[in-house]
Amino acid sequence: QINDLHSHIDDQFLAARAQALDTEIDDTFESQIKDLQIYLQDKMQKYQDLDTSIKSSTLQHKEEITRLHANAQIAEAETTRIEESLNEKTVECEGFQNRIADLYTEV
Repeated sequence: QINDLHSHIDDQFLAARAQALDTEIDDTFESQIKDLQIYLQDKMQKYQDLDTSIKSSTLQHKEEITRLHANAQIAEAETTRIEESLNEKTVECEGFQNRIADLYTEV
């Protein structure tokens, strides 16, 4: 009967110890899950911040390219205008040279 009592006490002790270990494992597991959730949330926020920054930067670059393209078109139009004006002045100069030549010939 004493052996039965010892066996029963051992069984209860082992059951209590198993329950304590189970609770400790559950608590540790839950704590690790919470830590992992916090870590993942932090990483997700950093990813979202980076994504927002990249989108903003990309938009700024697109706007800058559009502005530069518009400036290039303005410069091209101005270059064409200057070339046309230069051609007109060249024709005028040739006309003056011809008149001067004619005047020298008359003299």
